Amino acid sequence: MTFPVNDADDSKEQTSKCWLWSVALMATIHLALGLHAAAHFSPTHDEYWHLAIGVDILKTGCFDQDTINPPLVRMLTALPTLPLIAGYRSDGIAPGDTSAYGDRLVDAATCEPVWLWFSGRCVVLGFSLAAGFVIVAWSKEVWGEQAAIVSGIFWFLNPAVLGHAALVTHDIPAAAMFAICLRCAWVFGRSPSVPRAAGIGVALGLALLTKFTAVLLVGLIPVVILIAWNGFSDGAERNRTLRQSLQLAGCAGVVAAVSCLVLNIGYLGAGLGTSLATAAPASQLLRTFADEFPACSRLPLPLPVDWVRGVDQLRIIMEHQHPVFLNQEWRFEGFRSYYLWALAYKTGHGFQLFVVIGLATGLVARSSGKAAGGTSRRCVSCCLTVVIALTTIASLGSNQLGLRYILPVFPFLVIMASASFVRISENRTACVAVCTVALLGAGWSLRHHPNHIAYFNELSGGPSGGPLHLIDSNVDWGQSLLQLAEYLEEANLQLDGLAYFGSAVPTDWGVADTPLPPELPEPGCFAVSVNFVMGRPHVVRSRERHIAIDFSQYSYFQQLQPTALIGASIYVYEVSLQDAASMRFRFGLPPLPPVP
Repeated sequence: MTFPVNDADDSKEQTSKCWLWSVALMATIHLALGLHAAAHFSPTHDEYWHLAIGVDILKTGCFDQDTINPPLVRMLTALPTLPLIAGYRSDGIAPGDTSAYGDRLVDAATCEPVWLWFSGRCVVLGFSLAAGFVIVAWSKEVWGEQAAIVSGIFWFLNPAVLGHAALVTHDIPAAAMFAICLRCAWVFGRSPSVPRAAGIGVALGLALLTKFTAVLLVGLIPVVILIAWNGFSDGAERNRTLRQSLQLAGCAGVVAAVSCLVLNIGYLGAGLGTSLATAAPASQLLRTFADEFPACSRLPLPLPVDWVRGVDQLRIIMEHQHPVFLNQEWRFEGFRSYYLWALAYKTGHGFQLFVVIGLATGLVARSSGKAAGGTSRRCVSCCLTVVIALTTIASLGSNQLGLRYILPVFPFLVIMASASFVRISENRTACVAVCTVALLGAGWSLRHHPNHIAYFNELSGGPSGGPLHLIDSNVDWGQSLLQLAEYLEEANLQLDGLAYFGSAVPTDWGVADTPLPPELPEPGCFAVSVNFVMGRPHVVRSRERHIAIDFSQYSYFQQLQPTALIGASIYVYEVSLQDAASMRFRFGLPPLPPVP
């Protein structure tokens, strides 16, 4: 006996398998590229102490080493390093000397130090994968399987994501927690219930343990719920508004209680119930609040004291000015358009095109395939609200040191890009064509692997031209020491001077002890971090001391053509006697001393 085969069902099953395999393949590529990059980077500026302080928290159970970031990411990334260290001690470290924790961790390593950071970076890659799966699931729910493929392409094969997914920092985990938390809020809005409210509370608590930027979720969660709102599923019309209001208030209480519980568990309950007055805030904002409302400031807070102090420290940083570079101009007050330019320069042109198309088609959608037009508009409106809110708030501050500060907008930009399928989801040929274009565009943006941190798109000049527009963690975050050591060995070069931007000590990472380059042009072989070439002030550190680098101290190297670009973040110059004499004459500097 034979049974008829339903061709439509068979085709549907094949399509379902196709999108799953496509997403799995992209996630695998993301993981492989991330692991390869993680093994090639030296610790970046902030990584150097993030991982070490995580180890110290696990060893001591204290959270006051550096409160500027919550402990969750540091603790999770430190866990796999514990079998790789022996004799780690942090006693005697001066308060505020966070880089010293990194030095102690290097000294305690029982393997090559890079493998300590590699093991921690694997944890951050896990956050990035989790974010990708949430984004894919969200896109599939609203626009279907082809949209899920496109969202997977633009997250898993995104250089901005890959560059930071291979680092022990809080930026990708924060982006992941924004996606997870607001996804929970979206699901709650579509079908509210107490268990889903508890889910929001857990996600919010974990987000608050990840990065202080997550405080913004307290305002974004109600907005997303409001956009997605379908109401409670009770059939009675009488007194429905009052009943739903009471139910919603109860759910809000559940979110608040659960998130506070999770946050306090993350700090092991330390400092719970401390008042703001006892925490002795030093920032202008919190100090003013304590002075204006003394009775409120003496009330016990349902928050860990070190978390409160961390918020206070963050406010101090935000209240101070920082040198910000944009389009060959320096400002201490920052630029209101900084992050718009950063998105324009550091995202692929294909991704930009898809975001614009998705935004336009998603907002005007009537009805398409799996998603009703109303759902499509709600989802795009939700994503656009998050992007505008986070970008605007970041743009109002002066601490504009890299695109990484707005990485939490990327999940929502990716979801908007997947909305490009609103009008073509029923046309198989069009879907295949769009997916192919997206894949080619994303693949082209990965050609500079593993140097994704320094990625710039074609119109901004690529990695070599990008520093004319943006510097700091957009290009040079101290990630290329290992590549420099390898280059010097292969080229059989000995440096006459090194100006390295970062917290690690070069001699610990295979680069010979080298003095700073001269402040006036001289012949020799010099390696200079891009940030210093572009004039950024900072410090160069060794185990014994810190040396301040002034504004434009090494800007004269801009007049020379580098002989090598290491990891897109360190320039190597071989300066001839003629080059040095010519630059001195051009700038009206004293001539070179005669050669004996």
